[in-house]
Amino acid sequence: MSGPSLIDQTKAAIAAMSNPAETARANEWLVEFERSAAAWEVADALVREENGSCRFFGAKFLYSKVQKQYIQLDPSNVGMLTQSLVQHILRISQEQNVEFNVCRYLCLALAALALQMNQTGILSQILTWLNPIISVSPNVLLELLIVLPEEAYNYQIDIASSIRSGFIQQLTDTAPDVLSFLSSLWPNVSLAIQAKILTCAAKWIDTTSMPSDLLVTSAIYPNILQSLNSPENENFESAIDAMIVILQRFRCVDRRILDSALPVILSLRSRWIKVVQDIGANVGDDVDDDDRNTCRALTRIFTETAEACMDIFVSTNNNTNIQQGDILAQLLDCTRIQFDASICRIPLKFFYDLAMMAKVPSERNNWSANNSNSALSDTFNNDDYEDVRQLGQNFEERRELNARYVPVYQVLLEIALGHIVLSPKVLEGSVKMSGEMYDQRSEWTETILDCCYVLGGVPTMQLLCQHLQQLSQASNASNGASNGHSPQMDWCRLESVLVAVQAAGPFLPKDEASFTPEVLHFAANLPENLLRLRITVIELFGKFDFWLAGNPSYVNNVLSKLFQDLQRKDTCSAAAKAIMAIFRTCSHLPNLPIQELHEAVLHLRNAPAASFASNNGSASTNDVAVLSLDSELLLLEAIAAVLSQMPQVDAENGFKMVLLPIVTALNQQLQGATAQSVNAKQLTPHVDRITVLFQYFRTQSGFVTEMFISVLPLFQRLLELCPTERAAEKCCRCYKHALRNLGIQFVPYLGAMTTHLAEQFARTPYSAFVYGCSTCISTFSLLNNGAHVELLYQMVWKLSASFFAMFSSLAHFEQKPDVVEEYFFLMAKALQYCPAPFIQSPQEASTVLRAGIQGLALKHREAQKGILLFFERFVQLSTFWPDEVRPSQSGIGTHSSASGAAAAATTNPLNLAARELVKQVAPALMNAICVLLSGEMPAYALDESNGCICDVLWYLKKRFKDEFPVWMQGTMPSLSQTAQKVAQSQQLVEQLSAARTLREFSGLLDRYELACRRNV
Repeated sequence: MSGPSLIDQTKAAIAAMSNPAETARANEWLVEFERSAAAWEVADALVREENGSCRFFGAKFLYSKVQKQYIQLDPSNVGMLTQSLVQHILRISQEQNVEFNVCRYLCLALAALALQMNQTGILSQILTWLNPIISVSPNVLLELLIVLPEEAYNYQIDIASSIRSGFIQQLTDTAPDVLSFLSSLWPNVSLAIQAKILTCAAKWIDTTSMPSDLLVTSAIYPNILQSLNSPENENFESAIDAMIVILQRFRCVDRRILDSALPVILSLRSRWIKVVQDIGANVGDDVDDDDRNTCRALTRIFTETAEACMDIFVSTNNNTNIQQGDILAQLLDCTRIQFDASICRIPLKFFYDLAMMAKVPSERNNWSANNSNSALSDTFNNDDYEDVRQLGQNFEERRELNARYVPVYQVLLEIALGHIVLSPKVLEGSVKMSGEMYDQRSEWTETILDCCYVLGGVPTMQLLCQHLQQLSQASNASNGASNGHSPQMDWCRLESVLVAVQAAGPFLPKDEASFTPEVLHFAANLPENLLRLRITVIELFGKFDFWLAGNPSYVNNVLSKLFQDLQRKDTCSAAAKAIMAIFRTCSHLPNLPIQELHEAVLHLRNAPAASFASNNGSASTNDVAVLSLDSELLLLEAIAAVLSQMPQVDAENGFKMVLLPIVTALNQQLQGATAQSVNAKQLTPHVDRITVLFQYFRTQSGFVTEMFISVLPLFQRLLELCPTERAAEKCCRCYKHALRNLGIQFVPYLGAMTTHLAEQFARTPYSAFVYGCSTCISTFSLLNNGAHVELLYQMVWKLSASFFAMFSSLAHFEQKPDVVEEYFFLMAKALQYCPAPFIQSPQEASTVLRAGIQGLALKHREAQKGILLFFERFVQLSTFWPDEVRPSQSGIGTHSSASGAAAAATTNPLNLAARELVKQVAPALMNAICVLLSGEMPAYALDESNGCICDVLWYLKKRFKDEFPVWMQGTMPSLSQTAQKVAQSQQLVEQLSAARTLREFSGLLDRYELACRRNV
């Protein structure tokens, strides 16, 4: 007795989807079934069923398969499927109760099929076939008209760009008929159908290349404008979407659109006023959804109108006949709303764009936002924003443009201040700032920066100081106080002004003396019981590091306040960041309190925090600081930056002062310790501290090298006692920064370091030690004309011997993919910096190459990238050396610009040896890569930087033009039949061989891999 048919099994799986206990298994079966070739016939049969679930799944299957597995269809099957889809749509759309969800998937399938058929006139033919349902079910036909342009840009469908472009051209050619059809349908249908007509029109305007004249002269355009005032929300929002598409497509190129649309859009201001009044003081969930959606739609259309008029806004021609003031006033009103933080931020992108055009001009005829001795002049190139819009105005025209918008940005600054005000509970620290509020403040702070660009740094600071003065005066008037720090002060508003002051700081010139000193003095004397206010003040000090560097008389006073904040647990982290910023920027100044900072660090690290706080009289015992390691590392970086600027003797003494307590503490904990008693968590922070000092202390003296060598035995002892991956990573990170910093000064000790790394890897095979070897390669291989290459390769081959002794199979690779990754990155670096010994060591090279080919099957993204980068560097060796270089000269080489043709005729023995080695490896390498492309194994890095399939194959093609198609064709028999069929249908070998650019080559591989992944 035969079992159930495939269609019965499919129905059973569909039915099981409604049973929670069977859903997962049923879904897994359906997903696998959908990929099969048999699913075409079954899906078509399901759509013919009476059962709604069967129909739905059948239609969904058909769309999915047309979208992803079109390659499974023969030409004859395509025509049959087209007719079947049309008949299904005609039949279901004329039923009494139309199952619209089924019709939608059928329309999607038909649209996806039409896109891939590449057949002239197919759109007109399909619309003719479906003509009978216009009067019966226009909704279904409109759905097809909507999804046709949508599918044109569905990049899940794998087709050549020429086919996609041809389909879009067919859409464009059909657009007049579609607009005419939509116009004729409009008067005789319901409001719901009219909303769909608007959506359909928007899709065709957006997708096709229809000229503006076609739209303006079409009868559908007045319907769009009329619907902007529709009381029905669905029609209104659909009209808004359509109008936004029109504005984005045509901007102000066709003035007929602006002249006709602008009065209608501006008339919507009355609707805006009404909906805002209806919302009133409600916020959050208390706001009616319809009112919120209406408000959002209106804000969008006002913003898009302004964006469309941008060229007019920045024009110096005053005869533009456009109501700029009304548009800007409405946008400012939109930013004022408080009930929805996302809606009020919609216009901010426009104000940013406008600010970049209207920012304060400098005498040098560029868009400098501030004096040339400000922080921004050191950070930004004055031409950074010229690509926003190339303007050829002279200085006077630019100044006139700036003056036109100064009042707008003065108002916007006021609005921004209102949006960054915190609640009293957040200000006092009893409630944490929410992520939403943090994002809101960040975006509005960016808008304050935009205001600074237009207003200028000093005028912005003047406005903000006026705010501070008004707040103080209001507070004094309310309670008769004279110090401005009364309980009646609006602390929340004051904190928001200080946040804006932070943003304005980088725009100030170094010599600004009218406002900055007063602001810093005012901030330093604010009460300290409001946590968020205190943190804002601390951050403000850090942001003014640039100004302090030009005004050194203020530095110590600011640092004195920050040292006090460093002792409090709630402000310690913020103070550390601010101190680091000031020390780093002001490191050239004499007499910075480096001794005091170091003492503070020592006390907070070692002594009970309460003792330090009470001795200084600055904090109570229940408010004492706990210096986190991250904060301490920032402070050590600050100290190192200052020491680097000091005279050599003072710098060396200072470095000893900071380093020795750390080394002593580490040594004491290691003495007498055993593997059982040692506490790695207590030891590794000392390594982090030492790392920071050797990373950021810059000097040409050999003293630092000696200090680093004295520390190495402690690290070796630590690795013996704590043979953990974390300890290895910490130590090797220190090695990396120290070696890069010391450079040539470390050469006498290089042999000891390479031996240490190779032996340590043999004992504990962690990827950190391999990375340490990579650092040695990149740092020392090119020094002294390659004199150290032989020593470095001794390290490489010694480490390789350990690696292959422990990792001799793919199973071993899978156990430690991070080590595999780092090993092949190491070999890639060796080939990049000093490849000659690799070519001259055929036995060792062959072992590495075979392992790399085997490792490509490893299911690990980064490991695969490391291996691919190695092979990328390896293939490039075939043209690495210029002809005049001889192997006896050096182990390092200079990259040759020789073409592939020239490389074939080179007389350089190294190039010839490299080419022969590549030829030996290429067939097996390409076979392994094609297995990845065929979908049988995951191809993680198809086209990425630093190691990818595309680059390896591209270099093989460029350097071995004749052999490449032969090698590529030779991989085909080892692939699945489906992968071979995909390659044949796409003419993969021929197309890849003929590709002239890397982009074209990459696109071909991407198409092939996608098609295989969907079908294998």
